[in-house]
Amino acid sequence: MFAAYPRRRFIEPLITRGLRHSKAACTSLFQARQPAPSNKLGCRLLFPTTSRKDNPMSKNIIHSDNAPAAIGAYSQAVRAGNTVYLSGQIPLDPKTMALVSDQFAEQAHQVFKNLKAVCEAAGGSLNDIVKINAYLTDLSNFAVFNEVMGQYFAQPFPARAAVGVAALPRDALVEAEAVMVLAD
Repeated sequence: MFAAYPRRRFIEPLITRGLRHSKAACTSLFQARQPAPSNKLGCRLLFPTTSRKDNPMSKNIIHSDNAPAAIGAYSQAVRAGNTVYLSGQIPLDPKTMALVSDQFAEQAHQVFKNLKAVCEAAGGSLNDIVKINAYLTDLSNFAVFNEVMGQYFAQPFPARAAVGVAALPRDALVEAEAVMVLAD
């Protein structure tokens, strides 16, 4: 497969601005690839790209029955290479798919239990997480969130962002997503 770029919009501005290549070099680029395939718009197809099946970084879907099922069009986690991107977890009980409590601390604990289950399904643990994004509907709960998170992580702690939001799915008080890197 090749990516398409119209000659006049891509190469000629390079020529007129005197960037990198002379006009002759740019022309030879096109001539070397002649006859270049073109698409319906007459764009020459210049730059090779890899297809998904040839890509060594293809994505693998991670699923755990010990974490809540996705409630939308997303996966619990996706692994690309040795990096795992964990979707946001809200404090749902995996068996009942209901919020565990109205209390912030209990909800925060459930979020980390859910993240832990997905980490384990991917072959890692919470200690392999390098970045967490946390979403809180009330930033006055920030100290409680720090306390709960400290019970699940040891130093060195992952990088983290905590963001105040107006609302979360199912009226949850907290949600967290993460990025995990596994050993080769």
